[in-house]
Amino acid sequence: MIATSINAYEVNNYHTQLYPNPTQSNLYLSTEATLFSRTSNYIIYSSVGKMIKQSTINSQETEIDLSNLTSSIYYIVTTINNTVQSFKIIKE
Repeated sequence: MIATSINAYEVNNYHTQLYPNPTQSNLYLSTEATLFSRTSNYIIYSSVGKMIKQSTINSQETEIDLSNLTSSIYYIVTTINNTVQSFKIIKE
């Protein structure tokens, strides 16, 4: 399932959402996964591939502060229980 307005994806029997997208400050990563491995994380990249930010994911709802980023297109790569997904995010 793909819903472009909130970037919802269903992979390996759990649902992952990034919202709001576009965003002006905070982005929320929500997943139905209930167990998280030590390597569950996200990495944000600029449109030219420079790593901007990374952190671990250890709950079903993760708040990501983007307020210090300039308006642009970024990419976020999530790894949740060894499932890797990528999303395009727009910072206004």
